[in-house]
Amino acid sequence: MTAALPIEPCRFCGGKAKCNALRRGNYRREGDNHQVVCNKCRARGPLIQDSQAAAIEAWNRPSPSDKKAHSDDVGVGMVIAATIIRPQSDVYAAEVLGAAGIGSVSDMRMIGCDDYDIDHLREVVAEMQRKRRRRDTLAAAPGEAG
Repeated sequence: MTAALPIEPCRFCGGKAKCNALRRGNYRREGDNHQVVCNKCRARGPLIQDSQAAAIEAWNRPSPSDKKAHSDDVGVGMVIAATIIRPQSDVYAAEVLGAAGIGSVSDMRMIGCDDYDIDHLREVVAEMQRKRRRRDTLAAAPGEAG
């Protein structure tokens, strides 16, 4: 018998979780479905047939939407940092936004930034876009650069 995999805490509430075996079929069919359930908030992992280890692995693995939410949180944090930095330097604010991969107002809206931050950084983003267009124009016509 293999050692059981450790079950990570619930990603929603941090509570302890356990893997339940649920009997499936009737008396002629054998097998179990396995599902990890949080003891605190009752969040449930996917129902997996015949493999407790696969059910635990599925619970422990973050979903793509978790990664997206995390990257959005980081992006919003970078926008807030740029808003704080902007009174001292538009250049540094632009560098922070560029490091976060944010190059437009729509990028800021897409990750859920507040209107306050968007309004304060609108000019910085516009200048970033002007510089990008200028750089692209120069790159397209290298012989005409003056």
